[in-house]
Amino acid sequence: ELGQGASTALLQVAAEELDLDMTQVKTVQLDTTVTPNQGGTYSSAAINRGSPQIRNAAAEARVGLLQLASKRLEAPVERLTVSKGVVSVTGEPDRSVRYGDLVGDKRFNLPVTGSAPVKPAREYKLVGTSVVRNDIPDKVSAQYVYMQQVRVPGVLHGRIVRPRGQGAYNAGAKVLNIDETSIRGIPGARVVRRGAFVGVVAEREWDAVRAGQIPSLRFRETTACISRCAPNRLRTG
Repeated sequence: ELGQGASTALLQVAAEELDLDMTQVKTVQLDTTVTPNQGGTYSSAAINRGSPQIRNAAAEARVGLLQLASKRLEAPVERLTVSKGVVSVTGEPDRSVRYGDLVGDKRFNLPVTGSAPVKPAREYKLVGTSVVRNDIPDKVSAQYVYMQQVRVPGVLHGRIVRPRGQGAYNAGAKVLNIDETSIRGIPGARVVRRGAFVGVVAEREWDAVRAGQIPSLRFRETTACISRCAPNRLRTG
C-alpha cells in the first residue's frame, strides 16, 4: 500500500459481499513465496484487477457460509439474512448464528466455482461510500513499514535491465550481446540472465542502479516491439 487507499477499498469490497462491518475485516500482508504475487498498489491495478477477484471470492464464501447456516438453523437459504456477520432466519431473529461459529477453528476450504452470485450494485451499503482509511494512523505516526525499509540478512538489491522504450509489460526484445566484465568495477555487482531476461544484483542499491546501465548490452527487438518502442531502438550504452 503506497498511499492510494487501495487496501481500504478492497476491504470495502470484501465486507460488502460478506455483509460485514468494516471493523470486522482486515488486510494481511502476504508472503509471495507461498501466495500469488499480485504486485503493489500502483497504476490503478489494485482495484482494477484485485477487486473482481476479492468480490468473487467473498461471494463464494458467502454462499458456503449460508449453506452451513441453513443446516445449523434448519431453514432454507432463501429465508436467511445476514447483518454484520450474523445469519438470521427472516421473521425469527432469535434463530441466528455467527459466521465465526459456523467455521470454528477449522480451515474454510471452498472450491472456487465461479458461479456464486455477487451482490447487485443497487444493494451496496459500503462500496462507493467514504470510510476511514486503515493505513493512515501508522503513516501519520511513522510506524508504517514500506518495502524500501525492509532489511533481511544477506539481502541483495536488484534491477531489471530493459531496452529503451519498453515497459514492464512490453517485453519482447532479444539479447544480442552482453559483456559481464563491464561491471567489474562495481563492488559485488553480478549479472543475472535467464533467456531474454537480464537483471543485475548488488549489495548496495546504488551499486545495483549503476550496474543496471550495462554499457556492453545490446538488444535486438522483435517485430511486435518495433512498432511501439522509442525511436532509439538499440541500446548500446
